[in-house]
Amino acid sequence: MNKEIILKELKKADIEEVRIWRNNISINKNFLQQSLISSSQQITWFNNIDPVKEKYYIAYYKKKKIGLFYATNIDLEKKLCEPNGFIGIEEYIHTPIAGMALLTFFNFLFADFGMNELQGKILKLNSSFIQLHEQLNATISETQNPDIVKVELSKENFKEFINKYKVI
Repeated sequence: MNKEIILKELKKADIEEVRIWRNNISINKNFLQQSLISSSQQITWFNNIDPVKEKYYIAYYKKKKIGLFYATNIDLEKKLCEPNGFIGIEEYIHTPIAGMALLTFFNFLFADFGMNELQGKILKLNSSFIQLHEQLNATISETQNPDIVKVELSKENFKEFINKYKVI
C-alpha cells in the first residue's frame, strides 16, 4: 500500500514500548479495555499469545515504530478475524499516516493472510474510527452494549474502496 509503512511481527523486545503506548490515557481512551498494564502483566500476555489465533505486528512509518496492529479470533476455516490496533505515537494520531497504517494492515489481512471478512467492535465515542469504517462501506450494527458498535468489513467492500480512492 504505502511503501513508507511496513508491518513487522511483534518481538519480545517491543513489548515494553507497546505497554507504554497502551497505558497512555490519550491513546487508550478509545480502547474497550482501558485498565493500565504493568510490566509483569505485559510479559505474561506476550508469553500467552496463541500463534494460531492471534498475530501481532508493529507498524513502522519511515523506519520509526508508530503503533501496534493485530488480529485475534483468527478462524482460518471461515477466513475471518477480529482486527485491532492503535497508533502509539501521538503526533501520528488523527493524521493520514494513521489511516494509511490501518489500510495497510487491512490489506495485509485480506491479500496476504487470506481473510474474507474482518469483524470488530468500536466504542461509539470513537466517531472518527466509525466514520472511517463507514467510508470503507463496512456494516455497522448495534450490540447489547449501548457504548459499542459491531463492525464487519468484507474483502469485496475493501477492494471497492481501494479501487475508488486509488490508495494502493
